[in-house]
Amino acid sequence: MKFEEFIANVEKWSEIRGFTDSDPKVQFLSCVEESVKEISEAKMNLDDSMLVDAIGDTAVTLVILEKQLHKKNGKALPGYSNLVDGSYIELMFGIGSIGAMLRRERWYDALEMVYFSRNSLEAFCKEEGFDFNECCKIAWNVIKDRNGMMVNGSYIKEADFTDAQRIAFSLREAHNGL
Repeated sequence: MKFEEFIANVEKWSEIRGFTDSDPKVQFLSCVEESVKEISEAKMNLDDSMLVDAIGDTAVTLVILEKQLHKKNGKALPGYSNLVDGSYIELMFGIGSIGAMLRRERWYDALEMVYFSRNSLEAFCKEEGFDFNECCKIAWNVIKDRNGMMVNGSYIKEADFTDAQRIAFSLREAHNGL
């Protein structure tokens, strides 16, 4: 799967589930969890399959965050293709910088740091000996059929619904024809 196809798939998937209209500050927290917690845990445990999954999940969260920031910023930025010689440290710096920009509601700057982080993630993946597109494909295959909904800016998986959320989800599905 080419990265452009991955982006298109994740953007469509996230729009259907209401991610793109949510607060980018909440999405940022998901990004931090994926990148810092899961990648670090995989590195410490020397678990390659966990690392591949965490890289793909981080790519998903960055694509969604990018889409949200485009909406907030109101204009598109040119993509940054291979401008950064990335590493884990650069990835952590980039993601930390996104948080600082979001706190100040500097949408354009946050979006630039999403691009920086995405390129750092791709470079980190290469340094670890993995194919970035394969990591993204694996992540896509895990999430593409996942159902859930946004509640107060956070994604709730269908398996974790309360009774009221289950009813709301059923109504949304009927309305969207899912």
